[in-house]
Amino acid sequence: MMGTRLRWPRLPSGSHALHTAVKARQRCSDIWVPQSISKNAAKPDNTTAHLINAGFLYQPNAGIFHFLPLGLRVLEKVERLVDRHMRSVGASKVALSSLSRQSLWQKSGRLSAGGELFKLRDRSGVDWLLAPTHEEEFTEMVRLSGTLRKSSSLRLYQIGRKYRDELRPRGGLLRGKEFIMKDLYTFDREFDAALKTYDEIRAAYRNFFDELGLPYSEARADSGSMGGNLSHEYHLTADEGEDTVITCSSCDHARNIEFVPRLAKNFHRLTNDALAQSKSVWPTSPVSRDFISEDKNTLVRVLVNSHGRSDSETKSSINTHVVKAALSGHAEVDTGIQEEAALDAFLAAKPGANPGPENGNTTPQRRIIYLLDKDIDLEHFLLGRKRDDSLGELEVCVISTPTGGDLDGSPIDLLLPSKGDTCPSCKTGVLDVQKTIELGHTFFLGARYSSKFNLVWLAKSSEGGSVPKPYEMGCHGIGVSRLVAAAARLRAPTGKEKSWSLQWPKAIAPYHISVICSTESAAQIEASHEIYDGLEREGFDVLLDDRTDCSFGWKLADIRILGIPIAVLPARKSGEKRWVVICPALEFEEDVQATEVLETVQSLMNRLISRSCGMSLPKNEIGDKWGSIRNKLSKDGAGFRLYPSRTPKNDAAFKGRLDQGEKLPKKDKSDQDEPNDSYNVNVQANNQGSARHNKLFTIQVKPSNTKEELKAKLKSAAEAKGLI
Repeated sequence: MMGTRLRWPRLPSGSHALHTAVKARQRCSDIWVPQSISKNAAKPDNTTAHLINAGFLYQPNAGIFHFLPLGLRVLEKVERLVDRHMRSVGASKVALSSLSRQSLWQKSGRLSAGGELFKLRDRSGVDWLLAPTHEEEFTEMVRLSGTLRKSSSLRLYQIGRKYRDELRPRGGLLRGKEFIMKDLYTFDREFDAALKTYDEIRAAYRNFFDELGLPYSEARADSGSMGGNLSHEYHLTADEGEDTVITCSSCDHARNIEFVPRLAKNFHRLTNDALAQSKSVWPTSPVSRDFISEDKNTLVRVLVNSHGRSDSETKSSINTHVVKAALSGHAEVDTGIQEEAALDAFLAAKPGANPGPENGNTTPQRRIIYLLDKDIDLEHFLLGRKRDDSLGELEVCVISTPTGGDLDGSPIDLLLPSKGDTCPSCKTGVLDVQKTIELGHTFFLGARYSSKFNLVWLAKSSEGGSVPKPYEMGCHGIGVSRLVAAAARLRAPTGKEKSWSLQWPKAIAPYHISVICSTESAAQIEASHEIYDGLEREGFDVLLDDRTDCSFGWKLADIRILGIPIAVLPARKSGEKRWVVICPALEFEEDVQATEVLETVQSLMNRLISRSCGMSLPKNEIGDKWGSIRNKLSKDGAGFRLYPSRTPKNDAAFKGRLDQGEKLPKKDKSDQDEPNDSYNVNVQANNQGSARHNKLFTIQVKPSNTKEELKAKLKSAAEAKGLI
């Protein structure tokens, strides 16, 4: 059964006297890996169950997880990677309490909307909650500290535990009652400076996910209850994901399906009598679906063309996010009520109950709003619709897309986008629609919180005095524990029934290499230590498998289960002279001399870096594009991306890129760019960011090179590095 292979007993206490060095080697015998079998082990797509069975996690209750030694190593590597990229933007790390005062949430207006908040009251009668996020606490802390009196900007972040009272926590680490998150908060005086900060954080996020080595997409998103009107999300493609992201094959159009761009719309008020004498002139009969407002006084009737689909299929294809956006400012729509129930609730409110003023109060007017899809012509609607006497006396309104000229916004497209649809941005590309897991989110908050907490600075007024002005804020989150679960989705089946393995990205793998130790003789033990020490000196995270009650086959099976990329073990009957290097992910196994182990491992690591982000060198396409690439080479272009341009399509298709390096000096010291100038061009793993290990190799090129010469250079360098 899955998980029962792992057998990591501790050696007798006396054995530890053999390795009491100042920096002890990392040994299997020193790591506690309990035998836990998840109830969901039989489900092949349950990542959390695999992590439990492999000893990374322990689950005491639904939605609650303990990180065990192996899982904690992965988690800490993610946190260290986050720390490094937060330092790159000048952010200071803090650690706030998980307890947050309810009074602050009441002040921001988010307490009443917090149905998923863990609330409690202490013995002094003070109301608290377990914070799911910390906007209120950070804003109040910065205001009271006076930190910003002499500074125009501030960036603070933390990595900590958050809480959410999930009713049915069924998503494992992806959605539990407790989770670990990095949240960064930025404060700027001026709007333009805040936007610049927002773009800097987005760039840092891209660098972080690039270095992590996961194939991600960046998409425009809806800000929701966080506030503000500018936000981006970072997603990993996964069939079981809760989000849906739409990308274009040709341009950088990428958005969460919940994000609705500003709509171009006209609002018309009619009378029900105006529709009484009309005659139907519809070329095709549209499909309608009814919604109702939160206050039950407005019926929203959505009209769309079926485009050859059945009525039920058409109704299920209506984008409720666009419905809500189109009705914004006119009605709060409850899209969770079934169509029949919505109509029944509206009819239940009798007309006699709501005419005019009564006792000094005005009862809301009952009305129907017809919401027309962009393909529904308003004139045809006015000519073709008949009065609906079953609804009684009411106000009739119509929302439609304006006709003619350039629209001040996007047309009202009420149907969910489908794979293969034409991109609404570039009009030439086609859309791809994928289920995804959200890994991170950036929000531009503006003065949403600073205005309510009086976090202000004194700006000079036109009269020469000063006027208080709220700080512009941003908040930026990464789901750290969520990311661990998402990365584990990259496991690959071994081909055997109910057999599975993990394939962690190199940056967060619990260990890079397992050196399997033979205990047959003191010489073999010493040779294993030498191999271990040599690999560790080169910066690899190495584990010494010193278990005495497991066969080599058992130990090799364990490295697959745990996701350790490479195993090194002594070759049979060779003593300490020859070693077998195995990389399951690359189906690589080779018998090498002890002196060749390091070189072989380095070559495999380079291949894993490229493979983890799906890189394939498109040398033929690069050669065909050489004409436009060489035109971008310039003496001041170091670091500039030459090919391909950054778009979701290119990042998904190539996973490799060309960046210009330094221009090589010429013998005549000429400053002019000429066809015989030489440049370094770095070939990089597209999803590995700016970290040291992301550069796979460098080639020297001249603008005068032919495309065949470029292809040959790429192939030769890639072969030398063991990439192809």
